[in-house]
Parts: sequence; C-alpha cells; structure tokens
Amino acid sequence: MKIESCSFPGDFQIWTYDVSHGRLLLRRPKAGGPTRVDVLFTDVHFIQICAFFDSLSVETIKDISSLGLPISICKATADSTLKTFKIQSADWTGYVVAGAMHVHEDEEDFARPSKIFKPGPLMRSLAAAGYSP
Repeated sequence: MKIESCSFPGDFQIWTYDVSHGRLLLRRPKAGGPTRVDVLFTDVHFIQICAFFDSLSVETIKDISSLGLPISICKATADSTLKTFKIQSADWTGYVVAGAMHVHEDEEDFARPSKIFKPGPLMRSLAAAGYSP
C-alpha cells in the first residue's frame, strides 16, 4: 500500500537495497514485534539512516530547506516528483529521498520473501547460479 507516513514499534533493520532499481527495503522481522512489517522506498536517490533501529516513524517532509541535506538533493526534490521522508527511531533521525513509500504487514516468518519487494535481475541471476544469502 502506497502511503505518506507510518509508525511501528519494534526492532527494524535495512533488509535489502537494490541499486539498479533504487529500492530500499526496511523490515521488522516477526521476532521484533507481533507481525512482520516491510517498508519499501522506491526510486531512491538519497539515504541517510542507520542500519538497525528501535521503532520506526516515517513522515513526508514538505519543506526541506532547513534540514542540512546536500544542495543537489534539495534541487532534485524541488524539481521532480521525489519526496523527502523523515525517518525517526528512538535515538536518531535520518532521511530518505525517494519517489514513494509502500508498507506491508503480515504474519510471515523472518526469511520469507517480501510481498512488496521483488528481486531485480541481478538477484535472480545470482539465485539461478546457485547463490543463496
């Protein structure tokens, strides 16, 4: 589901980043809360977050001029459909500049494939060659 903001308790982490397609998947495994939560950012242009975090709160920021982000990022968001997402955890604040954010919550186990993140061609070719993370 494509949304503008969300908030979840529990332990989250960067689950995967697909460079070729600009997709960032954050996940709270089921062990970190009562359900598994996937937060997917698409068309990612800038990431400034920690790898592991306690709780997750995301909101879309309209005016980014006072955030101290690189000037090139500020110009990119002003002249396009990109959005700046403020990512907050219990002890830090970061940012993701992306085209959209999607959220999915389910009862699946830790390593089951995401319902909203499908592997790109590189991961499919590695899997076909026998690579298993």
